[in-house]
Amino acid sequence: MVAGLVDEETSIQVRREGSSADVCIVGMLTLTEARWLRHHLVQLVNEGIARLDLDLGQVNATDRVGVAALVVVARRLRTLGGRLRFAAVSPECELTLRQHHLFIDELDGCPRRPS
Repeated sequence: MVAGLVDEETSIQVRREGSSADVCIVGMLTLTEARWLRHHLVQLVNEGIARLDLDLGQVNATDRVGVAALVVVARRLRTLGGRLRFAAVSPECELTLRQHHLFIDELDGCPRRPS
């Protein structure tokens, strides 16, 4: 398990197993965190991770820049034949994703965390 502090309000935990990784983000997914997150998730994909399961159930704030980071990672995965899946989403995160019409298929059937 790899854990890291993105900033004083956000942390990330990564658990790798073979070509899969479970990533849990706690805190915010906004402009401040997006660059760091995008860099590290794309690095995982470049190192051979083909399936990325994101737990966004503890994300309490998100914006379009944070969502854009997820889009970049998802595109990189698809280019290499991989897949991004949501293990959980918070209501705040789901609202932002749906407002931007992103990951709708992935959100359907995804476990929700209560507000």
